[in-house]
Amino acid sequence: MMHKGVLAEQISILPGVVLAPRYVPSNPEDARWVFEERRFVKITTDDAHVPVLFSPLNYVDVENITSPVLFISDIKSAVALQRGVVTLQTEIVQDSLLVESPSRTYVHGPITWEIPVHDYFKKSPWINQQIQYVVHLTDSLQRTFRTYPRSFLPVGKAELREHTVAFPLQFNKTDPLYSFYWASILESIEEIFTDPQKRFRFFGHACAIGNAAYNLRLSEERALSFHDSFLKYVEQNYPAVFNRIVRRTDSAKGYGEDKPLGVIRSSGETVLIGENNLPTGRKFNRRIEINFYTVNK
Repeated sequence: MMHKGVLAEQISILPGVVLAPRYVPSNPEDARWVFEERRFVKITTDDAHVPVLFSPLNYVDVENITSPVLFISDIKSAVALQRGVVTLQTEIVQDSLLVESPSRTYVHGPITWEIPVHDYFKKSPWINQQIQYVVHLTDSLQRTFRTYPRSFLPVGKAELREHTVAFPLQFNKTDPLYSFYWASILESIEEIFTDPQKRFRFFGHACAIGNAAYNLRLSEERALSFHDSFLKYVEQNYPAVFNRIVRRTDSAKGYGEDKPLGVIRSSGETVLIGENNLPTGRKFNRRIEINFYTVNK
């Protein structure tokens, strides 16, 4: 029978300490959150067991990606056109896009529709669904015309497979919460070497303490710090493949507090892990992610 966790005799409770005073933010909610951050239980272990107790978070995602839908128009009118719209819909969602008419009486050329996706989890409700579209036109005499409904079926033209490793960071800093995380990141080089199609990128994130502009800058600094340190390590230790690794490394990107840590279940249910109203959630959100991905066409 397997037991998870530790036994009571493995735990030692040490005397508590009072932290030194610190600056209190002027924003009342930020101040409350900062004081919550300073009321915590510190858990430590010997060096050999730190990677076991505080292992980084690994998760895998697979999604279909598509190219934009291109409509070719060739419409002539005896009088000036004032407005043109293409409406698109499935049984559950709908969208529309404007039709440009530079000559006022002639609509000619491509009309591009970017298939909408879910902002957070990059899932689209349009893929593999029958889509009906209609072109609506209104002329200067206020007459309205429309085409007969037509339909098409967009399918995922490529499959994006991602493996992401997330590491929590120190409050208001670019350093990882535990120093052994650096070793874990550098070990990830092997994943790049074994798959010549694999690319990778660093994403920086922040919790919601402080203003959004500051958190965005902090997350960008976090992503860039790990990105540059990683490439410096590769250059020093793997000089023969350094240029190849650089070509397969995307630019670092910071998201500020806009993407709290979360997962999506196979049922489609969204589960938020990084809840900014909770101290543990904010700790999850102060993170760096190294994202490995391949596109299978």
